[in-house]
Amino acid sequence: MKKAVVAIINNEDEIVIGKKIKQGVLSENWHLPGETVEGNESYEEAIRRLGLEELGIKIEAKKLLSESQNNETIVRWYECSTYETGLKPGSDLADAKWVERDKVKYLCGSKAVELWPSEVREYLA
Repeated sequence: MKKAVVAIINNEDEIVIGKKIKQGVLSENWHLPGETVEGNESYEEAIRRLGLEELGIKIEAKKLLSESQNNETIVRWYECSTYETGLKPGSDLADAKWVERDKVKYLCGSKAVELWPSEVREYLA
């Protein structure tokens, strides 16, 4: 089984969302940033790497909100924090921005929201 993480980065009730470069199911749509866990990396190490590679900021996993699984991947959804606000999209992100917590589900759209576990939907309600 592959492992992955999704970072719900919360800074004063604003959440980071990213827009993927053309690839995969969320291509060119806004979504919560995620990353595949590599090798012997822990979930928390993958979260830190995600922050640096995809957003150009240091982030820390604070709380595991949920765990979901499809046929091939176990995904852990973390509430994360940061003190940095200047985003520098990289890796597979074309853009990234901070949005108000209650606007995330509307900006991400139904394709992304359908993938969210109920705990994440409640957190972002």
